[in-house]
Amino acid sequence: MRCPNCGSDNPAFHAFCYQCGSTLTQLTDHSDGGFTAPRTQDLQPELKKVTILFVDITNSVQLIHKLKAEDSADYLDPTISSLKQNAHRYGGMINRVDGDGMMVIFGAPVAYEDHSIRACYAALDMLKSVQAEYERTGIAVRIGIHSGEVLMKPFYNDFSVDYEALGPTVYLAHRMEVLASPNTAVISREAFHAAQKHIKVIDLGPVQVKGLDEPVEVYQLQSRVRQDDGHESKLGDTPFIGRDNELKLIQRNLMETRDHCGRCVAICAEPGVGKSRLVTRFLYAVNPT
Repeated sequence: MRCPNCGSDNPAFHAFCYQCGSTLTQLTDHSDGGFTAPRTQDLQPELKKVTILFVDITNSVQLIHKLKAEDSADYLDPTISSLKQNAHRYGGMINRVDGDGMMVIFGAPVAYEDHSIRACYAALDMLKSVQAEYERTGIAVRIGIHSGEVLMKPFYNDFSVDYEALGPTVYLAHRMEVLASPNTAVISREAFHAAQKHIKVIDLGPVQVKGLDEPVEVYQLQSRVRQDDGHESKLGDTPFIGRDNELKLIQRNLMETRDHCGRCVAICAEPGVGKSRLVTRFLYAVNPT
């Protein structure tokens, strides 16, 4: 099946493009000229390490309570569209939109090694775009971010596949958003630790979160970190973490070739998890100059 977004060819059973993550749909059956029935085969849930971002327009009720329904939609839609664009710019998937807010997943269904950084960068761009229009619109947002493991449960929505993210990570990300003041973003300790070399924050200290027994450490997101040359840090400049075993395996295969034994190593994984980064790290270890 050809992806309508990037043009890549995919196996017929794929629900998402392996290259760009776009939804793949097949609406018609040309053999009989009719519509195909929605797919019914079982879809298996998967555990994924992701970053969840919640964003909500804080003062929407006060802004639109005197407007007609169609006028209120026209008033809020430009901001909602801007929030979506900033999420998509960094590879976020809009999981759901609830009126004046939305939940965005970074790291699934398309995996990204730097999903925490992407979420923080998206949040900063969201705040920047909303603040730029605040004098004219009076609209403010609050954002919450948390990184952790979720159960990604796929389900058929007519002819397409949607996802439901389940687990405490989703709840805690939403609690981060509730803690945020208007036009600020609050992130958890887990999100901060994963992105700390790329962002500046204000430490808000331990905060009691509804539903949890122990206080959690939270941070207010401030800006990107600027490098020594004055440029902001970019995606892809992430630390090399969690691939030591794979790197050692490749290095061991290289050592065995010295005994005149040929070796072939295949690195297989879904897009975005760091295959190219692993190869680059291996080549640098072999020849660091």
